[in-house]
Amino acid sequence: MRKILLVKPPFNGLTYPGSPKGPELLRAAVRANGIGVETMITDLQLSWQRKEDYLGQFAQTLEGWKPDLIGITNLSAQVDIANELAVISKDTLKGVVVVKGGYHESASADWTMRLHHDVVDFCIGSDGKTTTRVEGELAFIRIARLLEEGGKEHLLGNLHSIPGAVYMDMERKRIISNPPLDTPKNILDRVFASGLIHAPEYDFPIFDLLPTAHAELSRGCPNRCNYCAAAKTFGVRIRSVESIERQLKMLKKEGFRAFYADDSNFSVNRNWAKRVATSLYDIGFVWGANSRVELLDRETILHFGRTGCRYLFTGLESGVEAVLIGMNKVRDSMRAGAYLEKAQKVYAWLSEAKIPSAAFLMFGGVREESDCYSPETLEDVKASIRFAAGLKGLRYLSMNFLRILPGTRFAEDPAFSCIRPTGKKPLHGGYWDSRFYEISGEKDIRAKRKEKSGIFSCFELEDDMPLTTLAEPGYLAEILAFAKSEVDAQNRKRGQHETKLSIVGFKD
Repeated sequence: MRKILLVKPPFNGLTYPGSPKGPELLRAAVRANGIGVETMITDLQLSWQRKEDYLGQFAQTLEGWKPDLIGITNLSAQVDIANELAVISKDTLKGVVVVKGGYHESASADWTMRLHHDVVDFCIGSDGKTTTRVEGELAFIRIARLLEEGGKEHLLGNLHSIPGAVYMDMERKRIISNPPLDTPKNILDRVFASGLIHAPEYDFPIFDLLPTAHAELSRGCPNRCNYCAAAKTFGVRIRSVESIERQLKMLKKEGFRAFYADDSNFSVNRNWAKRVATSLYDIGFVWGANSRVELLDRETILHFGRTGCRYLFTGLESGVEAVLIGMNKVRDSMRAGAYLEKAQKVYAWLSEAKIPSAAFLMFGGVREESDCYSPETLEDVKASIRFAAGLKGLRYLSMNFLRILPGTRFAEDPAFSCIRPTGKKPLHGGYWDSRFYEISGEKDIRAKRKEKSGIFSCFELEDDMPLTTLAEPGYLAEILAFAKSEVDAQNRKRGQHETKLSIVGFKD
């Protein structure tokens, strides 16, 4: 039987105890369709967290198991390590097929193939020129079928038949990008992860470290935020409650007692979300999820509180109208004002429901002016912190600095050249990749925070992230000092230590 090894690369920028879910979904797709190949998942993120020799372990797995195909799923911040794993794969196993996928390839597969076609046979994603809606599961079903039918040579000879495949035509020296298939409405109902291996490192403290499962209950986002590529890549798909209940019952049998819905917007359909919350409670899970303030109302929040919700993450992003408009979080000042009024109500409702809340602020972006955009100011930052710290019942205040992700408007639109280190040039996926700088000779614009200041890690910034022009140690230090003083002042005013400043590398 042919073998497929699915790889979770390490990510040293992970700021919550979540387990990457892509490989489990790909394995589930193979199993759900009865394809005669053997699959195995190697979790190098877990090995890295345990301070183990993850590269040595990976090489040993290759030598011992000898897969025919290796699938690597990576974010933009994992590009270099994912490419290193591809090199190790090709060096260790002659003729092994390497395919890459994930969020980075959804926007930048063309750059991966330009720079790494010697070690990556093809990607599942986008050529960077067209909007694509590739479901990785659909592509992987086809990949596994081809491997089952005729092995590696048969697979490589039929790349043209794989939906969403991006690969190098070596004869004509050009990149080919296959169109995606239309997504069957029930693909998420038929393909969901079970048989998860529990690891204590992935348990949430807020769930009292109960064995925690992470999974998607819906996929995609209807919004068009300038810092995020999700809306450009996917529409919104919601799983049936019946499918979710089947998965939850399986996970309960496997020993899991807590559940985190790793959706972009769990409450995108409030009636559906309330039904799912009831199912989670009835089956016996405490749970948490991600949402947006404008998608919540008092009835929904109180229902969540009654049905075991222990945590609801809402991405506030900013407390300043002009900055919210610059992010395209809202379209105009009237909507921005309504958004901030709604945020105050939502956090009060969360407090009423006794659901611990977190406000997430993002700095380093733009503000709307009368006829253009300009970089945010320190006064904008301070106003956002004041607004968030003053929210009723706020448990955690978390801060982040903008990374310019490929495929986003901040990366591509000339209107945002004022914060882009590439100026008017688009910041494409190559700028996240070390080999791009080796070949092009361009100056490395990535953070390289170790050369600057450890304060970068306090804002979830790592070495290999292209940042905005505002990302300077002095500016970050001022933000951090003001946030601490403001949170302390609000807590003294309330007479209790209510809000914690939740920052990596910084104690509250």
